[in-house]
Amino acid sequence: MTRVSDVPAFAEAVAEHGALPFLALAQASGAQAADLLARTGAALGERPWGVGILGFVPDDLREAHLAAIIEARPRVALIAGGRPVQAARLEAEGIPTFLHVSSPELLAGYWEAGTRRFVFEGANAVAT
Repeated sequence: MTRVSDVPAFAEAVAEHGALPFLALAQASGAQAADLLARTGAALGERPWGVGILGFVPDDLREAHLAAIIEARPRVALIAGGRPVQAARLEAEGIPTFLHVSSPELLAGYWEAGTRRFVFEGANAVAT
């Protein structure tokens, strides 16, 4: 997702064509993430948009990303490699958050933890 969907112009182009744009924060610093989210929010105005983060980045970086997301208020978030507690934090702030799920075992655990929004990974990405 990065290097393409980490610029406001990309999000604007996607939104202009009727789709829901997502920004990828990847390993952007907290300041870079906050700046990108603020510029995108300003560019898109009331149009919906979302943000994708990595749940497995170092704790301080993830915390900076979560704080920037809460400040920017995108319509939706996606956490790849994340955990229910991370999604719950954004959900508590009113930001619907999807967890990326790559196996039935993870799905069962996430469901038991109260998560109800998921993006399912295809079988082509699961080791056999």
